Amino acid sequence: FSIKIPINRKDISLITPEQNLEGEVRQKETEKKDEKKWVAPPKSTMLIVDDNEDMIDFLAENFIDQFHLITAKDGMEALDELKSINPDIIVSDLMMPNMNGIEFCSSIRSNMETSHIPFILLTAKTDLETKTEGITTGADMYVEKPFSIQYLKACVYNLIASRNLLKKKFSE
Repeated sequence: FSIKIPINRKDISLITPEQNLEGEVRQKETEKKDEKKWVAPPKSTMLIVDDNEDMIDFLAENFIDQFHLITAKDGMEALDELKSINPDIIVSDLMMPNMNGIEFCSSIRSNMETSHIPFILLTAKTDLETKTEGITTGADMYVEKPFSIQYLKACVYNLIASRNLLKKKFSE
């Protein structure tokens, strides 16, 4: 079971500022500086697909300030969401019921309406065969859990920036 207590995390520090829960050492100023340069284009939309509510909450907490967030619990639900939204990026878990991340990615890439959307697969599966399958299916990034949120943010913003450059180039 889990207990959630609504608090403003900016006001409370349960660990030292130099050390996060994974034990990684980092400078507080560096983190703030990195946060400032990670700015998504206005009104960017992120589709988060994961069957784990804690992971959805974690991702939402870290991206809510710069994205309109849409969530789905599996690939089938996400495909239904895509009928009414056009996200700028998709972050999806690999292992989910009904339709897993690889099947979902394949579905996205085979549809001309959605094939351009950057796609990041998050997974605990680290074997080479699964990584290769994820990338050959069309995922732009394959991020292994546990992951650094700073690394994921860098991936997200770089993928969006490169897609925006391509849009600009082809619109000219």
